[in-house]
Amino acid sequence: MRKKKIATASRTEGALSPTRLDITPSFRGFFDATPDAMMLMNCQGKIVLVNKQTEQLFGYTGQELQGCPIEVVLPQGIREDQSAPHADVFITSPPRLLGKSLELTGIHKNKSAIPVEVSLNALEADEGVMLIVVVRDLSERKQAEAALRESEDRFRQAFDLAAIGKALLTLDGRWLRVNRALCDLTGYAEDELLGTNFQSITHPEDVSADFTVTQRLLAGELHTYELEQRYLHKHGRQVWVLLSISLVRDAAGTPLYFIAEVQDLTERKRLERQLRERERLATIGTTVAKIAHEIGNPLNGMFSTLQVLERQLAQQPNTLASLLIEAVQDLQHETDRLRSLLQDLQSFARAPELSLRLTNITAVATEALRSTTSYFLEQGIGIEQDLVTVPLVLADEEKLRQVLLNLYKNAAEAMPDGGRLTLRSSHSEAAVWLEVQDTGKGIQEGVEIFAPFVTTKAHGTGLGLAIVKQIIEAHRGTIAYKSIPGQGTTFRVTFPTASSSAQQEV
Repeated sequence: MRKKKIATASRTEGALSPTRLDITPSFRGFFDATPDAMMLMNCQGKIVLVNKQTEQLFGYTGQELQGCPIEVVLPQGIREDQSAPHADVFITSPPRLLGKSLELTGIHKNKSAIPVEVSLNALEADEGVMLIVVVRDLSERKQAEAALRESEDRFRQAFDLAAIGKALLTLDGRWLRVNRALCDLTGYAEDELLGTNFQSITHPEDVSADFTVTQRLLAGELHTYELEQRYLHKHGRQVWVLLSISLVRDAAGTPLYFIAEVQDLTERKRLERQLRERERLATIGTTVAKIAHEIGNPLNGMFSTLQVLERQLAQQPNTLASLLIEAVQDLQHETDRLRSLLQDLQSFARAPELSLRLTNITAVATEALRSTTSYFLEQGIGIEQDLVTVPLVLADEEKLRQVLLNLYKNAAEAMPDGGRLTLRSSHSEAAVWLEVQDTGKGIQEGVEIFAPFVTTKAHGTGLGLAIVKQIIEAHRGTIAYKSIPGQGTTFRVTFPTASSSAQQEV
């Protein structure tokens, strides 16, 4: 009996050069020992031979598959033209698929789908050209890839949707990845942060401490650390944060990148300041109550007595009486000043009680300025207004008017020889600003003008701006100033818009 001959085909300068192989028991042993499924397909696209791995992969016996079209197990087809009756298309046309791997879907006998990788090689036998089809089961790899994708999706969602700021940073501090919460916290868009490093948004006074601790992480002295520090918001304000940093290393212990969690402490810091302020005011309030009782009543009595004495002396038309009247008036002035100081003390010692409602801050500022216009004109002070329509704020109009009148009064007192007062307004989505600018003598550096009992006036109590700051902070606002000695001072008052206040409450 003639022994069947099989030849593998190899490409030489664009042609297929056959190398003969016999289907001997040793060849069949090799065929079956191959770890992947292997099938031999003739030129009609029919299966001629399969190994045991093919039977296990697709659930058919070799007898069931023999003579069947390859599409039984690979319905997507491995022939470029499935209507062609021969497999010669792989040989005679540019064999685009030979020697390459294809990811296809195989079909098990029970009709279940199997992800597979198929590679083709041309063979030549006495019966004509054949193809050897090697099929690798990708089920485990696909499951692993799916599990990896699921894990990555969970991480992505946990990272991107986290309620606190999260970030990945390079070893030199550049942002690799940031989430929405961190962008909202700092006011920067994602692409703006990714073009910078953490130092760019860290308060200059806090950078060195942060750098020191990261170096300890890199040196292996720490595994993680927490640090309270200040970030600089895009709009310039300070944001207190609790920063938690961990270092990720590879299997060999080489540092790869930092993981950062950033928790907004602004509200907590505000409440802590508020609590400290209340405790301080409670102490002051107790003291002021005693002062009001021990000093206030005698002062009122003294003032009334001086008024009576002034009237009596006015009825004595002589030189001595005139001198005494002048002295009495001086005493009345000082007594009245002490009474005013006592009232300021009582006001400062009480936490402001606010009656908040939606308020047009520019309307209040304009009305308050209008009420003082005649006084400014008498002092030779011109008025300019640069006001724009701004969002509504939640404010106590009466307290707001008190703040503005105090700032207008300070501006006037800073310009005893006349000048110009300018009132401006501006806003962002989250805040409204009012600026009161004068062209007066300015404020010397080093003067803590918002501290109680600090004043630059000859006869000031030093409590006016302290009370102003107290009222503004009770509105969750801020006050700041810029001053150039000899040129003037600009006070800026910032209030959150009503919409941003509502978000903070939530």
